[in-house]
Amino acid sequence: MSMSNYEMSSMRGQNNNNNNSNSSLEGVVDWISDHKFLVIAVLSIIPILVFIIIGFKNNHYILGSIGISFAITLFILLYAVAYKTGKTSHLFLLIFLLVLQFGFIIFFLTQIKKSVTNDMYLNFYNKITFAKKEATPLSFYDMGNKENTLELMKGTSYGFALKEDMPIDLGTEGTYSFWLKVCPDNFNKGNAIWRTVWYRGDIETESMYQKKTPGVYLAPNTNKMIITVSCDAGIDEANAITLDDIPLNIWFCVTLVIEGRSLECYINGLLEKSISLTGAPLMMNSNLIKGKNGFNGLLAFFRYNSAALDSNEIMGIFEREKATIERMNYDLETCFEVK
Repeated sequence: MSMSNYEMSSMRGQNNNNNNSNSSLEGVVDWISDHKFLVIAVLSIIPILVFIIIGFKNNHYILGSIGISFAITLFILLYAVAYKTGKTSHLFLLIFLLVLQFGFIIFFLTQIKKSVTNDMYLNFYNKITFAKKEATPLSFYDMGNKENTLELMKGTSYGFALKEDMPIDLGTEGTYSFWLKVCPDNFNKGNAIWRTVWYRGDIETESMYQKKTPGVYLAPNTNKMIITVSCDAGIDEANAITLDDIPLNIWFCVTLVIEGRSLECYINGLLEKSISLTGAPLMMNSNLIKGKNGFNGLLAFFRYNSAALDSNEIMGIFEREKATIERMNYDLETCFEVK
């Protein structure tokens, strides 16, 4: 049986298509073979990138950094093999990758060195944790007992730091530093009560100006924070700093410096306001109390130094803590019910 010209033409077309398909497939295989190191790198880097993204998205700084270092290491190994087998002659790129890796390691170690550690901060207790002797620094929500830390961070939750845990060299100077996240609910028109952020003093019945040095409070109705110092002479109200329009619903750092007869207040490392006291400050060798008639929000990174720190030291502390607080996953409710 003879085939028609049409049928023969169709078969030649099919053969050509098959040949073209085979040629295309062979071309892909050849390309993959010629670029196998690139293909391996791409296929390997996908899970590594996912690892890095997850790490930084959740602010696990070390997790993400390890991912970056591992990715650079993979490229170095693959490129070293490629260079050795003659697939590339660009030695400078391998040198660049090695320099990049060493630079990143140095940078990473420097950042770790700058990170805050728990021993820089005051331990806080509530009645339950004190009975169990479970001290909780308010600096690492992602580490340690999360339930205790979160409970003590709440401005509405009663807590205290022991005077035994603080330097006993009171003198006439000292530095207190802490971070706040304040909810706007504190300043509702229906609120007629001064909210206590914290104070140092054991006598709770006294006014916020007496036998409490220092004390930090939120005003009713109006967005104001007041810092008080008890002195041995002068009008009580004269020994206080009032801050108008404090930041709301964002973390900000407050540093208080008492030195002789002066009181300074720094916000985010910069001097905000200072006053001259009317007498010698009554430095309290007592526990530090938070959450009494507490505020709606969070308190963290509380530290005390018995010396008056200078502006450079204060800015250094702020920068170090800022870098840490940005890496921490404060996946918390900002506002709590004010009792």
